[in-house]
Amino acid sequence: MAKERILVVDDEPDVLRICERVLRGAGYNVRAVSSGFEAVRLAGTEPFDCLLTDIKMPGMDGLDVAGAARAVNSNLVCVTMTGYSTMDTAIEALRLGVEEFLIKPFTPQDLLIAVGRALEKERLRRESARLRALLPLFEANRVFMSTTEPARLAEQVINTAVQELGADRAALFLKAEGQPGASSELELRPVALRGLTETELGPWATYAERAVRAEIADWLVSADGDKDDHELTTNSIAASRIYSKQGAVGVLILARDTHTLPFGDADTEFLSVLCSQAGIALENASLFQELRRAYEELKQLDYMKSEFISIAAHELRTPLAILMGYAGILEGMVANEQKQFAAIIVRNAQRLRILMDEMLNLESLERGASFVRLEAMDLHEVITEVVKDLRPLADNSAHTIGLDLPATDVRLVTDREKFAMVLTNLLSNAIKFTP
Repeated sequence: MAKERILVVDDEPDVLRICERVLRGAGYNVRAVSSGFEAVRLAGTEPFDCLLTDIKMPGMDGLDVAGAARAVNSNLVCVTMTGYSTMDTAIEALRLGVEEFLIKPFTPQDLLIAVGRALEKERLRRESARLRALLPLFEANRVFMSTTEPARLAEQVINTAVQELGADRAALFLKAEGQPGASSELELRPVALRGLTETELGPWATYAERAVRAEIADWLVSADGDKDDHELTTNSIAASRIYSKQGAVGVLILARDTHTLPFGDADTEFLSVLCSQAGIALENASLFQELRRAYEELKQLDYMKSEFISIAAHELRTPLAILMGYAGILEGMVANEQKQFAAIIVRNAQRLRILMDEMLNLESLERGASFVRLEAMDLHEVITEVVKDLRPLADNSAHTIGLDLPATDVRLVTDREKFAMVLTNLLSNAIKFTP
């Protein structure tokens, strides 16, 4: 059911009563008066959607009523009633924005059609205006989402606001980095300014702090100061907070000077949506900067790791080569058990050299690739060899290594060195940590 508010004015009581009854029956909220002056007064104090007025009335005719009412409520739809119509009257009515004419006498159906058609025209006009207003917001959102530098993004936000809302001065304040959203200590800094001097910035910063602290809502100030008490020398101020997941993180303040019209509800609605988009974009830009810093730190750590591996591998190869050389000499000079010990040293030194070679192949290491040299091997032989290498360590710790192997050979296709390394680590840990 319709809920629009309709103001009806006619000096004929019967017409006034019939119009009121028909419109109320259709579900409209109706206010009926018989004086044009009373109608203008009500239009300035109550939010009516439609004015239904007779043209010929004493004191103030319907066209004057329509003009005066639309001056205080630009969204008011006007429908006129008249017993006669001339071209001059029609032209003047169109100039004043009258949407529909009703020629007396008219039927209740004619009345409902005229009022409904006028309200529908206004609804479509508002919808069209809203869609036109959204176009710059869509473009702004596209630009915002593609910007990853917070400073550049702040400039884009204030430029869009100034351009689309016709502001003469503007300031964008954001919390200083490191300030938590719920902190009682507030430190706002101006990140983008337009048309402001150093001496003017102080009162603006004070208002910004009040807005972020939620001492005032998103607000609108006209020249008469009827909506907020302010000290800024300007005709009209509009402001909106900027939010992130942590709460209010900033505020955008716009001002129009005395030679321009004050901000309206459509302006503050646009500003609110713009600041909502800006809050998301600023948070995304901040997260992107954190990600970039983390990536740079990780990249530096990766470089340091590569340098360490390269230096460590090269530094280890020299003493390892000396160790292998002298162990080989000892293996040829000694006999019996000492020769076996020297052979163990040589064999494990060779294994260590292979490991060093793999460490030096940084490209494969960074890809996570593993060096696997598959070959057929005798499981008995590898296990016996590993046990033989570690038996002196076990004897020194007063431990005994026992072997229980299958009678038949067990052959595997695997990486012999890595398999031996796994067994060596297992046995070595068992020897070290067994009481």
